[in-house]
Amino acid sequence: FSGIASRRDCVILHLEHIKAIVMKDRIFLFDHERDARVKAFSRFLPSLVHDIGLTSSGKISFEFRAIEAVLIEVTESLDSMLKEMTPRLLELLSELTRVQSAENLSALVSATDSLSTFDARVNSLRNALTELLNNDEDLAE
Repeated sequence: FSGIASRRDCVILHLEHIKAIVMKDRIFLFDHERDARVKAFSRFLPSLVHDIGLTSSGKISFEFRAIEAVLIEVTESLDSMLKEMTPRLLELLSELTRVQSAENLSALVSATDSLSTFDARVNSLRNALTELLNNDEDLAE
């Protein structure tokens, strides 16, 4: 599930593995699945600090830089997952053109399930962004 909610004083983000509240001058990150997310956060936090430039005085507000950093992390995470799946899927499809066996068909079912799960995650993110962009009230705030 992915979601973005704009409130008067903050933006609440639940995008993939990142749950955050972004305020005018700070970001709160929540990690209720600590053990499963340590690797993702250890990669994300330095990137977040760099991307939002805590010491910079750029023309873009802190909120937008923080939201952008979260979106970059989420899209890079999804891209990484796709890059990890692609070679295995291509190899499996190539093997299936040569040999149709029960083992290969079982692997295809597993790969199809993984691809369907990935598709659902991408669609959830897309729907959250589309919903936000189509909600004129949230954008006006």
